[in-house]
Amino acid sequence: MISSQMWLDLLWGAFWQGTAALAVVWALCRAFPQVPARVRCWLWRAGLAKPLLWLVGAPQIKLECLPRLRTVLAQVISADFANSIPTRLTLRMMLARPAAIVCAVALCAWVGRIVTELARTRRLMARCRPLPSGEARDAVMAALDRLCRPAHRPNVVMSDWAYAPITMRRGLGYVIVLPEWLVAPSRRADLVLVLAHETAHINRRDLQWNWLPTVAGLVFFMNPMVWLARRELALAQEAACDEFALRATGVCASQYGALLLSMAAVRPAPAWQTAIAFTSAPASAIRRRLLELKTALSTPPAKRLSAAIVVLLMVFALVMPFSLVEASRVPEGILISMG
Repeated sequence: MISSQMWLDLLWGAFWQGTAALAVVWALCRAFPQVPARVRCWLWRAGLAKPLLWLVGAPQIKLECLPRLRTVLAQVISADFANSIPTRLTLRMMLARPAAIVCAVALCAWVGRIVTELARTRRLMARCRPLPSGEARDAVMAALDRLCRPAHRPNVVMSDWAYAPITMRRGLGYVIVLPEWLVAPSRRADLVLVLAHETAHINRRDLQWNWLPTVAGLVFFMNPMVWLARRELALAQEAACDEFALRATGVCASQYGALLLSMAAVRPAPAWQTAIAFTSAPASAIRRRLLELKTALSTPPAKRLSAAIVVLLMVFALVMPFSLVEASRVPEGILISMG
C-alpha cells in the first residue's frame, strides 16, 4: 500500500504540474498567433514533457508560492472546519487502490487500441503495390531527389485503400503510401505538393517525436489538457509541413489550399501516431491549417522571429526549470489560535 500511495502522490503532482505548464503554452500560443508552427511544435512538446519529467523525478527548482488548502480554509471558514477535512495521508490510503485499478484498466484499453491499430496498419501495408514504371514513377523519384535527404529517402508505394497520403515507419526507414487517384497524370502537380508535405514529416523527424504525446496520453489519459496538447501538436506539425511544402515547391497558396480541401476527411487518425502520419484531417482542422498559412504568409519574418524568441524564452527559462509547490506547512498552533 505504501508504494501505491507514493505512486498516487507522484501522479497527482505530475498531473497538475503538467496542467499548469500546458496552460501556459496554450495561453502563449493564443497571445502570439504569429509564432511559426515549427516553434509551436517545440512548445507543445516541452509542455507534454513537463509532467513526465516530474513523474520520473527530474530535478527542478521548487517555488513555494501556492497556499495550502487547509490554511486557506482555516482563514476563510474556520480552523475547526479545516481540521475536520481528511489529511492527505488519509486520502492517499483511501484512493490509492481504486485509482490504481482505474488507471490499470484504462492503460490496458489504450494499449489494446494501439496494438489493434498496429495490426491493422500491417495488414494494410501488405496490400500496397509498387509504383508502376512510367512518368509517375519518374516524377516521384525526381521529387524525392530534390526534397529528401539521402539517408531519409522513403519508399513510395500506392494503394486502393488509402483515401489520403500516409507516411509510415517501417523498421528504421519510411514508407509513403499514395492513393491511386493521386498517381493519375492529371494530378502531377498535386503529387509533387503531397511529396513535399510528406517528406517534411520525415526531415523534421515528426514520427520519432510523436512518441512523446503517445506516452503522455497513455500515462495522463485523465488530463484534458494533455488531450488538447496532443491535438494542438498534431495541427502544429501539419502546419509546419504545409509551410515547408510551399517554400520547397514555390506554388501559390491558393493551389495548395485547394489540395488540402480536397483531402478533408471525417475519419479519425489512428492511435499509434508514432509510426504513422496522415495528411488528411477533419474539415475544422483543414480550416485552421489554411488560416495558419494565411498568417504565415502575411506576417513579416521579423515579427515572427521576435514572437518566437519571446515565447521560447518564457517557456524554457520560466516554465520548464521550475515547479510550483505548496508553501511550507503552517504549525497547528497557528490554526488553533485562528479559531
